[in-house]
Amino acid sequence: MYILAIETTGFFCSVAVIDEDDKIVHRSSDSRFNHLKELTPMIRELLEDNDISMEEIDAIATSTGPGSFTGIRIGVSTARGMSQMRGIPCISVPTIEAFALKDFSKINCSEDNRKENCSESDREAGEHGKPSEKRFISCPIFDARRKQIYGGSYVDEIEIVSPGAYAVDEYMEKLLSELKGIISNMEKDGSEAISKVTLSFKGDGAVRYKSEITRAITNFFERHSWKSKKPSSGENERADEVEQKLQWCTDRISVSLEFRNEYQDAVGIAILGKKKFLEEEFVEFRELLPVYMRKPEAQRNLEERLKKDQ
Repeated sequence: MYILAIETTGFFCSVAVIDEDDKIVHRSSDSRFNHLKELTPMIRELLEDNDISMEEIDAIATSTGPGSFTGIRIGVSTARGMSQMRGIPCISVPTIEAFALKDFSKINCSEDNRKENCSESDREAGEHGKPSEKRFISCPIFDARRKQIYGGSYVDEIEIVSPGAYAVDEYMEKLLSELKGIISNMEKDGSEAISKVTLSFKGDGAVRYKSEITRAITNFFERHSWKSKKPSSGENERADEVEQKLQWCTDRISVSLEFRNEYQDAVGIAILGKKKFLEEEFVEFRELLPVYMRKPEAQRNLEERLKKDQ
């Protein structure tokens, strides 16, 4: 079994193939927004380099948005053409969900499955030798321009902020409301464990709106009288990937904020695409459609001009 994955919604286009054993081969462009020129040759080269023929491809998983409108159309059109020509089913993969799922394919230490699936190294000792419980909140954010973002938030693969188009303040209000509930549940559980929460932001929107995000979270903890502190050197394990890491704490709960230099790629599309493949969530090529989440800029500009003329 082979599933071809296509990602064209961001700065860089990329392709991947995943097999039945979850082995993934991957190739990505080095140049920004050169999708139309590079996508088809990249697919051909990836398959040839790994001795995979198009006849062996069982489905095409495509990132359908949100993101760059032009990029989405290029990826969807390419997948539809290949599907129609070769009779291969398509899989529509939501970009935000796939981007977040990459985090949880590596981090599998939720409260519900901790005993069954995590090693002792995953259950680090906290202060005073107490065990440490972790919650990782993945916050993929794409820049939608005009102070707007496409974003969502996930804890242990569970959606807590629905993927959508938001103003930055609106998104942060929803996220911090969910964070307040998570912290409240931790405080009520009566455990002596040291609870650790990581708020992890990634994507071009996280980079662009880093100061607004940091300010909103800082204000949130100041209102609740949490102490701020710098993380110890050992806690910044991914210094090459993490641009900024801040931390707030009480006696038994600490919350870290990080910004990661990571953008959407076909690996996440392959992971979620395979899951959908096994659940037989296929669409015909005619049904593979872009998911923009808001109107194109040209249409918005036209509507604004028409309003002014009225």
